Amino acid sequence: MLLEFIIIIATIFIISICFYKQTNSEYRILQVEGGDLTNLLPLIPELSPTVIRGFQTPNFWTQEDIAASPRLQQIPLVYSGFKPFPLAQAQTILLPQSPSATSELLAQETGIQVWATHTILPRFTTGLWYGPILQLKTKALIGTAGLQSTTALQTLLMPTQGDIKVTLLHKRQFPFFPSNWKSTHPDEWTKSMTPLVGEIQFIDIIIRKGSMLALPPHWYFSYKGLTSTLAKKPMVITMEIHHPISILAPQ
Repeated sequence: MLLEFIIIIATIFIISICFYKQTNSEYRILQVEGGDLTNLLPLIPELSPTVIRGFQTPNFWTQEDIAASPRLQQIPLVYSGFKPFPLAQAQTILLPQSPSATSELLAQETGIQVWATHTILPRFTTGLWYGPILQLKTKALIGTAGLQSTTALQTLLMPTQGDIKVTLLHKRQFPFFPSNWKSTHPDEWTKSMTPLVGEIQFIDIIIRKGSMLALPPHWYFSYKGLTSTLAKKPMVITMEIHHPISILAPQ
């Protein structure tokens, strides 16, 4: 009996991995109007990037929000090549991409994780038959974000300060990537970095405050602020909706 149970669990796990590996390499952008995430759920099997318009952006994770909170201003940030410094100085320093540990800490300390747990995650847990096994991971980012891969069932990007230009590449473009592709921006690649740079296909999408971009797994993305300056960097929240298989997938 125990052996049969183990075989059934193993079979379900293997089938789930096969479904997880499915992907749609077509550069097609879907849209959801009205900001209702429940309208996103039927589109998840399409495995295409989706723009959700009209979403009510929360009134936090902005420069003004930090300036109004002495507690947030003192949160220590740790970046490679920098001495630890308080969050209050983040808008005055030319920063590299936020490390995951720092970004996840900021999401915890600013209340983003709690907000997303009560506002975003229930849309998925109550609307999908496998909802109860889903998990949420949030990050709070300042400035640009270099190229990284998506592994979650859905990766949500939501700007809370400024508008961003998101660059998307499907994983089928990976053979053309330069060897040091992580945290870079595809529009800055040259032939000296990858000889087949002209063969790489990618698209740019403008995501404004009040909109959100939902990405399926097996895509690569980076973003830059449209009008960012050293004193007014874009600020973005990312929310990853994971199931047990995606949470184990390497980034």
